[in-house]
Amino acid sequence: MLNKFKLDVFLREAFFFVLASILGIFVVFRIYQIPELKKVVDAQTASLNPLQFLLSFLIVTVLFLLFLPLFKKKPVFLKFFFYLGVLIGLDVVMGVFLGEPHALILALVLVVLLNMYPKVLFHNILFSCSLAGIGATLATSFDPISIVIVLGVLAFYDIIAVYFTKHMIKIAQVPAEQGVFFGLILPKKNRDFLKDKPALKFGEKSAYYFLGGGDIVLPMILAASVVKESLINALIVSLFSFFGLFLLHIIFVFQKVKKPMPGLPPLILMTILGYLITTLI
Repeated sequence: MLNKFKLDVFLREAFFFVLASILGIFVVFRIYQIPELKKVVDAQTASLNPLQFLLSFLIVTVLFLLFLPLFKKKPVFLKFFFYLGVLIGLDVVMGVFLGEPHALILALVLVVLLNMYPKVLFHNILFSCSLAGIGATLATSFDPISIVIVLGVLAFYDIIAVYFTKHMIKIAQVPAEQGVFFGLILPKKNRDFLKDKPALKFGEKSAYYFLGGGDIVLPMILAASVVKESLINALIVSLFSFFGLFLLHIIFVFQKVKKPMPGLPPLILMTILGYLITTLI
């Protein structure tokens, strides 16, 4: 039973999931401690709404699907968007500690090093940290109720995109086959963390599991958005998102046939449950 549960795999994904979540919460906490950043954040929060975000998400998804054949032929475009995303996220994280331009310089150095030494472990660490920065930015752009609405819609979307239209599988698989991963690469054996990023193919015979960046950053956005009200409440929401990861892992490993599945529903369910509990405390 324990062998089937794959505890070692869960601990690997849990480490990076918690790293991104806690770091994202801490970045938001630091933002609210810096008066100049807090003013920008407060003004930005008032100007955004869930519909704008969902519409932008839809447009980006459609454009990505339209350009997928080009990305398959010219992986350089995928790599550009990947490294740009990592750079932006890292710059946000470094910025609350170092300030600019030092944060941007360090972020650039780390991105260059990742390109030169594309080890699985290095990828996972930098990607998790970049998600913390991107998530912190979004968490300070919306109020918690708006984020709950967005997450609820995206959870249903994830089910449709994986099980019905199946376009989410393409969005993940085509870049992965070109060696570009918008998510965590989780090897079945620890020694494979030190290998270069592979051209991953999904399926039971693969030597790696894959956890999409959205499955990590979206629950963290809700947790980090609560920091303004209470750091303790933010950590409670984050804990419930961890329970969601645990539930997701159980559902995945006990599938009769290992295949891609929507990760957001169990993650979002538990994260929103955690948020609702904090509103009652």
